Amino acid sequence: MKREIQTIMIVDDSPEDRFLIKREISKEFPHVQFLEITSPIEFEEALKKDFDLVITDYQLRWAVGTEILKQIKAIDPYILVIMFTASGNEEIAVEAMKMGLDDYVLKSPKHIVRLPIAIRKSIERLREREERQALEKKYFQLFQSLPVGVFSLDENCVFQEVNPALGEILQIQPQELLGKNATDFLFTEAEIQEIWLRFEKEKEASITLEVTLTQKNGTKRYGRITLNQVWRSGKKYLEGILADCTQEKYMEQEKERFQKKMYHLQKMEALGRLAMGVAHDFNNILTGIMGFAELSLAQLDSKDDLKKNLKMILDIGERAKNLTSQLLRFGRRQEITPQEIDINKVVEATVPMLERLIEESIHLETNLAKNLPPLIGDYHLFEQLLINLVINARDALEGLEGWIKIKTYLDYPPSQNEEDNKKEKFIVLEIEDNGKGMEEEVMERIFEPFFTTKEEGKGTGMGLATVYGIVKQLKGEIDIFSKPGKGARFRLFFPPASSKLGKKVLLLEEKFEESHKSPKTTNDTKTILFVEDDSSIVKAYSHFLTKHGYNVIACTMGKEALKEFGIRASSVHGVISDLVLPDMNGLELMSAICQQNPKIGKILTSGYGFDPEKHK
Repeated sequence: MKREIQTIMIVDDSPEDRFLIKREISKEFPHVQFLEITSPIEFEEALKKDFDLVITDYQLRWAVGTEILKQIKAIDPYILVIMFTASGNEEIAVEAMKMGLDDYVLKSPKHIVRLPIAIRKSIERLREREERQALEKKYFQLFQSLPVGVFSLDENCVFQEVNPALGEILQIQPQELLGKNATDFLFTEAEIQEIWLRFEKEKEASITLEVTLTQKNGTKRYGRITLNQVWRSGKKYLEGILADCTQEKYMEQEKERFQKKMYHLQKMEALGRLAMGVAHDFNNILTGIMGFAELSLAQLDSKDDLKKNLKMILDIGERAKNLTSQLLRFGRRQEITPQEIDINKVVEATVPMLERLIEESIHLETNLAKNLPPLIGDYHLFEQLLINLVINARDALEGLEGWIKIKTYLDYPPSQNEEDNKKEKFIVLEIEDNGKGMEEEVMERIFEPFFTTKEEGKGTGMGLATVYGIVKQLKGEIDIFSKPGKGARFRLFFPPASSKLGKKVLLLEEKFEESHKSPKTTNDTKTILFVEDDSSIVKAYSHFLTKHGYNVIACTMGKEALKEFGIRASSVHGVISDLVLPDMNGLELMSAICQQNPKIGKILTSGYGFDPEKHK
């Protein structure tokens, strides 16, 4: 609508009244033009022209004012219409107002002065109405286009207004939500009661809560709702905004799982280092014990009764060495013989032995996929994997009739994302039982060395720790599923021999073997520089070497050994050194000695396993 009145249509039979109207209006609106209508023909012609406001009498010879009003508003509801009449009454005025009349002025000398005021007020009301409608239109467009769900609920929690985004989030047409209860889609009964209580009792300005949404098809999603309580016409309503935070929730859960996994890996790595340290110190002690036992055994007469005791000491020492071997395997520092292995053949060859390990009440099943590619590993280690896992399953079935299933197949390991374009299937060895299952707290610790849920004396807690070490050494992955009363499933993923990881296993073990080759020595080597910080080992090996014709220069520190070698370099034919010394690394010592004599014989020893990646 134009903001200023330019043309006014006057519909009135009386020329005197038309004159008075024009005179009074011209005082306020001097530039306005007038269309004077006195017949239906003139009225029909005038409707084809442009005009901004109509002033009409109620009682005309050829029509009534309400008919004029109706026709004008039908053309354009924004054209102002003022009724200026002496023949109307209150009922007519009310009826006309309902039809869209903008103002009503009595036709009399006293009231005619109100015409310009009525026009001004009608223009102002029209402007306000246009602004309000523009805002309503803007609000409606915003309401319709917002990417978040917007809704209004009455005090019975029934939807009064909803936008398309809410319908999209809930996977339902917005119109279908109107009249339905929000407790079927957004809240539980308990939640809505708490919401009203918080508004009424605690006087909260707004409430934000996270909810679980139920889509029309039953799918669950996660949402965050912000609510405000409003009053309209004496009734309370809830106005809310719903944001679909399902992806955010999944990302948080994924982050928590990742952090939990990283914490577990760090813990296992720390335990591995601890196990290596324990194994190293324990090996040093065992070396001294077994070394002196062997020396004593060699010095005794074959009929000496002490020989039996010394052999017993050596047997016990071997058992202790097996324990340190398991610790080293957990720390992934155990030497293996890498070769291409058909996992199915290992399973088939091991099954007869496994059947003897389990009770008759337990049924052992195998389901081996055909044409699996080979993997790189150690045959005996895979035997040990199977034995340890089947024994674990057997113990979970103690006192129960059940089954243990061994399967092989190809699948993607857990570490490969669905979006990864370079996904590669691994060879899976799966062992499943229908035993008592495990709590989540137990699953988080089952690979820790010495952790066991068995009674005292019934387990060392090293079986699954060994499994963990072997799988990690072979660049594999482990996936576990278990619930109390639902059994357990262990899935071990190994890279195929042809894959990059499979080749890496082979390469690392070749480096390991190369690093463990002993230098060539002959009986002509007379003087050995022996470097070891453990005095019992120094005594045992010095005694052993001396007995076999060697001259031994014993040192307990790396710097001491370098000093001795500097003095006697020409007479030293070989060096035997521990890998870890108090003051320097055994490799550093060997490097310094080689600078003086590159051809000297060298042997590195360690109670730790050897890591070719670290010490290459």
